[in-house]
Amino acid sequence: MAVAALIALIGSRLFPPFWTAYVAGHELTHALWALLFGKRVKAIKVRKSGGHVVLSGTNSLITLAPYFFPFYAVIWLGFATVANRWRTSVVPSWLLASGFGAAYAMHVLMTAKVLRFRQPDIESEGYLFSAVVVALGNLAMALLLIPIAVGTGDFVEIATMAWDRAGQCIDWAVVFAGRLAELAGAPLGHGK
Repeated sequence: MAVAALIALIGSRLFPPFWTAYVAGHELTHALWALLFGKRVKAIKVRKSGGHVVLSGTNSLITLAPYFFPFYAVIWLGFATVANRWRTSVVPSWLLASGFGAAYAMHVLMTAKVLRFRQPDIESEGYLFSAVVVALGNLAMALLLIPIAVGTGDFVEIATMAWDRAGQCIDWAVVFAGRLAELAGAPLGHGK
């Protein structure tokens, strides 16, 4: 995967089409997440100068998804998984991991590149909130997708474990916030 990441880095510097591919993936990610949240996609525009998607509605995850969801890496994993289920070892494990590594590296490099400039998505959600969501989203995606790409985990098993751990983290955060409120002498709840 490291070699594939190096190739993606070199390729992103040498070939401008990576930019247009990134913009397309960025807008398609907004569209995909909108569909996942039951919204309609009305239009998608992709140009060298940037892109735009028109949706029936949005939320913070739809707005920030392109900064943490590696669209092409997920597409590659999906393609390779379907191909290998259709016919055993059509995509050998080294090619699966290398393709994933290159696509994931492209996502990380291009996201880092665009975050240096003014991003309306980030501004609309607030810088601090966006930073937290993007950082945690990228961590979650890496923890979920890398084991699948290198063949050490099953998607359903990993997703189930992630769901359980997320619930445990939320439970811990609620208890922690309650204890902090008690220490500060603040009333809990909305009552007087």
